[in-house]
Amino acid sequence: EKAVAGVDRVGLMQGSETLLPIYSLFRKVLPKTSVKAIVAIGGTVGGTSPTAVDFEKAEKAILETPGLETTLVSPNWFLENWQLPDYAEQLQQGFFHGAAQNGKIAYIAVQDIGNTIAQVLFDGPARWNGQRLYITGPEAFTEQEVLTLIGKVVYEHPIEYRSLEFSAYRDFLLKAGTPEHIANLLTDLEETKVDGYTAKVSPNMVKLVTGRDPISLAQWAAEWAQHRKETAAKQQ
Repeated sequence: EKAVAGVDRVGLMQGSETLLPIYSLFRKVLPKTSVKAIVAIGGTVGGTSPTAVDFEKAEKAILETPGLETTLVSPNWFLENWQLPDYAEQLQQGFFHGAAQNGKIAYIAVQDIGNTIAQVLFDGPARWNGQRLYITGPEAFTEQEVLTLIGKVVYEHPIEYRSLEFSAYRDFLLKAGTPEHIANLLTDLEETKVDGYTAKVSPNMVKLVTGRDPISLAQWAAEWAQHRKETAAKQQ
């Protein structure tokens, strides 16, 4: 309540792996605030996994909030996930474990997500009222295709994608020290890749909202490689 005092537009992001409980708490204080519009960050919707069901219910509840302008910005997979510290050891050694099989993902850079959200918030959510803006990069790739490019451009050695069954992938995560509820979540998300829910490409939405083309995988990898080189030079 205090955090949104005097605020008329709010950008709402999940702080954990679920969105509906957070939104439900937020909705309770809305009548006591001056909030007139909400831009919420959703995710890839589709399928029957707990994560997908949560997003679908949350997005429906947000869009049906009475008396408010509501917009959903739903990005596909973040390219920056490949830069997570947990991934670095595997990538450095030339392999990566996953359970996406040959499922494709229309990866998007977080810069494009932030630009889209900011544009909707500050230019006025009324233009997009009641809409779900599904944003992606310009092309969908399999995980092996992504790793082939990262290996060539960023790590300068081949990186192999080691595909596991869902149960084996979950066990792999647990053995690596991943908390059980996070391992379950990540396994659910791998299923959405296999089922094709992450393969849909919608590059024109980023440009429609921001006026700029979305960052491509090749651009993003080149920037990452340059950043690594600059960081290494500073450390010498």
